[in-house]
Amino acid sequence: MLLLLHQLINKKIYNYEKIAIIGIPDKDLDDLVQKLEHHPQAEVMIFYTAKQFYDEYNRGSADAILIDSSVPDEHFLDLAKNVRKTDKKALIIGVAKGTDNIDKDRFKNKISNSEFLYKVDNNSSNVTQLFDWLENKSSGGLLTRKKEPQKKTAKTILVVDDFENTLNIIEYTLKSNGYDVIGVLSGKEALQKLQSGAEPDLIITDLNMPEMDGFQLIEAIRKIPEHKETPVFILTTDFSFEKKMRPKELGITSWIQKPYKIEEFLDIIKRTIS
Repeated sequence: MLLLLHQLINKKIYNYEKIAIIGIPDKDLDDLVQKLEHHPQAEVMIFYTAKQFYDEYNRGSADAILIDSSVPDEHFLDLAKNVRKTDKKALIIGVAKGTDNIDKDRFKNKISNSEFLYKVDNNSSNVTQLFDWLENKSSGGLLTRKKEPQKKTAKTILVVDDFENTLNIIEYTLKSNGYDVIGVLSGKEALQKLQSGAEPDLIITDLNMPEMDGFQLIEAIRKIPEHKETPVFILTTDFSFEKKMRPKELGITSWIQKPYKIEEFLDIIKRTIS
């Protein structure tokens, strides 16, 4: 990992701008997304579904658009064709597992100004390949425009959810909005992070989890002197009136009902730890 980062820095890839990713992030995309999000001159947009892309994407706002085969609501190639209609100039990169039976040659023949990336487990070669494509993009592409480095927020959020897909979505939503995120899959792991010195500005936890539920986790958190006053959100599908009364005694800052609107979710966070 450090070697790859060193290679990227030595290549002086400093001037590309906006990269959109369509798909549910998984461990194969994680390394790539983290490097882009932490680069001072890269802006990463995450769209988890085709519908979200169509609703929220501004035409021409990305220099490269990555389409992962994990997109749940539209056929991979059809989505790529529609993305090309939406954005005539961006480099489109199809991303899939070799086991997904997607023909990269057919993809590149059907989609103009495109590349294709087969994901490789536990290997950074896919990341290197992507940066090579970005660096070699033709005139008018990613290396022709410069911008001032983005200021990074120092706010850190600890997110606890035993369902990995939900955790990934929350984690990437927060990261793409400038927050540092510590994501864990259990209350026990969350306590280990806190006891090891993690200092989040906000803790967001699911309620119904095995072994240690959200309430039990918060009770344990409040026994840690450094976190008696740390803001805590409960994020849950539970509509129980009795449970919703407990936040008062546990000092819970906010009870957020799933499903929720991302804009409202981010607004509550901003108002809490701004």
